[in-house]
Amino acid sequence: MKLKSLKNIWILSLAILLVAFGACKEDELDFQELNAQKLVKGWQIGQSGSARFDLTSITSEFTDFQITFSGDKNGGAYTTSGGQDVFDASGTWTFVPENPNGIRLTGNKAAAGKNVTMVFSGARLILDFTVSGSSASNFSPGNRVESLAGNYRFELETR
Repeated sequence: MKLKSLKNIWILSLAILLVAFGACKEDELDFQELNAQKLVKGWQIGQSGSARFDLTSITSEFTDFQITFSGDKNGGAYTTSGGQDVFDASGTWTFVPENPNGIRLTGNKAAAGKNVTMVFSGARLILDFTVSGSSASNFSPGNRVESLAGNYRFELETR
Protein backbone atom coordinates (compact mmCIF):
# COMPACT_ATOMS: atom_id res chain seq x y z
CA MET A 1 0.00 0.00 0.00
CA LYS A 2 2.85 2.41 0.84
CA LEU A 3 4.53 1.81 -2.53
CA LYS A 4 1.35 2.76 -4.38
CA SER A 5 1.05 5.97 -2.30
CA LEU A 6 4.67 6.91 -3.03
CA LYS A 7 4.10 6.28 -6.72
CA ASN A 8 1.02 8.54 -6.69
CA ILE A 9 2.92 11.27 -4.85
CA TRP A 10 5.79 11.00 -7.35
CA ILE A 11 3.39 11.24 -10.32
CA LEU A 12 1.59 14.21 -8.76
CA SER A 13 4.93 15.97 -8.08
CA LEU A 14 6.06 15.36 -11.64
CA ALA A 15 2.80 16.74 -12.99
CA ILE A 16 3.14 19.88 -10.86
CA LEU A 17 6.70 20.43 -12.09
CA LEU A 18 5.67 20.02 -15.73
CA VAL A 19 2.82 22.50 -15.33
CA ALA A 20 5.12 24.99 -13.56
CA PHE A 21 7.79 24.64 -16.28
CA GLY A 22 5.19 25.14 -18.99
CA ALA A 23 3.85 28.24 -17.25
CA CYS A 24 7.35 29.75 -17.08
CA LYS A 25 7.91 29.23 -20.80
CA GLU A 26 4.45 30.65 -21.53
CA ASP A 27 5.17 33.75 -19.41
CA GLU A 28 8.46 34.31 -21.28
CA LEU A 29 6.67 34.15 -24.62
CA ASP A 30 3.95 36.45 -23.37
CA PHE A 31 6.62 38.93 -22.23
CA GLN A 32 8.28 38.85 -25.67
CA GLU A 33 4.91 39.38 -27.30
CA LEU A 34 4.17 42.31 -24.99
CA ASN A 35 7.55 43.90 -25.73
CA ALA A 36 7.08 43.35 -29.47
CA GLN A 37 3.68 45.08 -29.31
CA LYS A 38 5.27 48.06 -27.54
CA LEU A 39 8.27 48.16 -29.92
CA VAL A 40 6.45 47.87 -33.25
CA LYS A 41 5.79 51.49 -34.25
CA GLY A 42 7.66 54.62 -35.20
CA TRP A 43 10.09 56.28 -32.76
CA GLN A 44 12.02 59.56 -32.92
CA ILE A 45 14.19 61.92 -30.92
CA GLY A 46 11.39 64.50 -31.25
CA GLN A 47 10.96 67.29 -28.70
CA SER A 48 11.80 65.39 -25.53
CA GLY A 49 14.13 62.60 -26.65
CA SER A 50 17.91 62.54 -26.51
CA ALA A 51 21.02 60.74 -27.71
CA ARG A 52 24.13 60.21 -25.62
CA PHE A 53 27.57 58.80 -26.29
CA ASP A 54 29.62 57.94 -23.19
CA LEU A 55 27.39 60.27 -21.11
CA THR A 56 27.96 63.21 -23.51
CA SER A 57 24.92 64.58 -25.32
CA ILE A 58 25.00 64.03 -29.07
CA THR A 59 21.34 64.92 -29.52
CA SER A 60 22.19 67.80 -31.87
CA GLU A 61 23.69 65.27 -34.30
CA PHE A 62 20.55 63.11 -34.23
CA THR A 63 17.68 65.66 -34.21
CA ASP A 64 16.20 64.04 -37.33
CA PHE A 65 16.72 60.45 -36.16
CA GLN A 66 13.74 58.16 -36.62
CA ILE A 67 13.45 54.39 -36.37
CA THR A 68 10.42 52.29 -37.26
CA PHE A 69 10.00 48.67 -36.21
CA SER A 70 7.59 46.19 -37.79
CA GLY A 71 7.05 42.54 -36.94
CA ASP A 72 6.05 40.51 -33.91
CA LYS A 73 7.50 38.33 -31.13
CA ASN A 74 9.50 36.45 -33.78
CA GLY A 75 11.31 39.61 -34.92
CA GLY A 76 10.84 41.74 -37.98
CA ALA A 77 12.23 44.63 -39.98
CA TYR A 78 13.36 48.13 -39.13
CA THR A 79 14.01 51.32 -41.10
CA THR A 80 15.78 54.48 -39.98
CA SER A 81 16.52 57.97 -41.15
CA GLY A 82 19.13 60.28 -39.69
CA GLY A 83 21.00 57.34 -38.12
CA GLN A 84 24.44 58.65 -39.12
CA ASP A 85 27.14 55.97 -38.79
CA VAL A 86 25.35 54.38 -35.84
CA PHE A 87 22.22 52.84 -37.45
CA ASP A 88 21.77 51.27 -40.88
CA ALA A 89 18.96 52.64 -43.08
CA SER A 90 17.19 49.28 -42.86
CA GLY A 91 17.57 45.73 -41.68
CA THR A 92 15.97 43.12 -39.50
CA TRP A 93 15.65 42.72 -35.75
CA THR A 94 15.25 39.74 -33.43
CA PHE A 95 15.01 39.28 -29.71
CA VAL A 96 18.25 38.28 -28.02
CA PRO A 97 17.82 34.60 -27.04
CA GLU A 98 16.66 34.21 -23.43
CA ASN A 99 16.25 38.01 -23.06
CA PRO A 100 12.90 39.55 -24.02
CA ASN A 101 14.34 43.00 -23.13
CA GLY A 102 17.14 42.75 -25.69
CA ILE A 103 17.12 42.97 -29.47
CA ARG A 104 19.78 42.55 -32.11
CA LEU A 105 19.82 44.55 -35.37
CA THR A 106 21.32 43.39 -38.64
CA GLY A 107 23.46 45.64 -40.81
CA ASN A 108 26.95 47.07 -41.05
CA LYS A 109 26.84 50.22 -38.92
CA ALA A 110 27.85 50.56 -35.27
CA ALA A 111 24.59 49.26 -33.70
CA ALA A 112 24.42 46.17 -35.93
CA GLY A 113 25.01 42.86 -34.20
CA LYS A 114 25.08 44.41 -30.72
CA ASN A 115 22.83 43.41 -27.83
CA VAL A 116 20.55 46.44 -27.62
CA THR A 117 18.72 46.69 -24.30
CA MET A 118 15.20 48.12 -24.52
CA VAL A 119 13.50 49.92 -21.66
CA PHE A 120 9.93 51.12 -22.02
CA SER A 121 9.07 54.08 -19.83
CA GLY A 122 5.56 55.36 -20.45
CA ALA A 123 5.44 56.45 -24.09
CA ARG A 124 9.25 56.36 -24.34
CA LEU A 125 11.69 53.78 -25.62
CA ILE A 126 15.26 53.76 -24.35
CA LEU A 127 17.85 51.87 -26.41
CA ASP A 128 21.20 51.14 -24.73
CA PHE A 129 24.15 49.40 -26.37
CA THR A 130 27.94 49.32 -26.37
CA VAL A 131 30.21 49.33 -29.41
CA SER A 132 33.62 47.75 -28.87
CA GLY A 133 36.79 49.37 -30.18
CA SER A 134 37.89 46.56 -32.48
CA SER A 135 34.93 46.88 -34.85
CA ALA A 136 34.05 50.52 -34.47
CA SER A 137 35.94 52.72 -36.88
CA ASN A 138 34.40 54.84 -39.59
CA PHE A 139 36.55 55.95 -42.50
CA SER A 140 35.41 59.43 -43.40
CA PRO A 141 36.45 61.68 -46.30
CA GLY A 142 40.12 62.54 -46.27
CA ASN A 143 40.94 59.15 -44.67
CA ARG A 144 40.27 60.48 -41.17
CA VAL A 145 39.32 57.67 -38.80
CA GLU A 146 36.65 58.42 -36.25
CA SER A 147 36.09 55.93 -33.46
CA LEU A 148 32.50 54.93 -32.81
CA ALA A 149 33.45 52.77 -29.82
CA GLY A 150 31.61 53.55 -26.62
CA ASN A 151 28.27 53.43 -24.83
CA TYR A 152 25.16 54.73 -26.59
CA ARG A 153 21.77 55.65 -25.18
CA PHE A 154 18.87 56.80 -27.33
CA GLU A 155 15.76 58.03 -25.53
CA LEU A 156 12.96 58.11 -28.06
CA GLU A 157 9.34 59.17 -28.16
CA THR A 158 6.61 57.80 -30.38
CA ARG A 159 5.93 59.50 -33.69
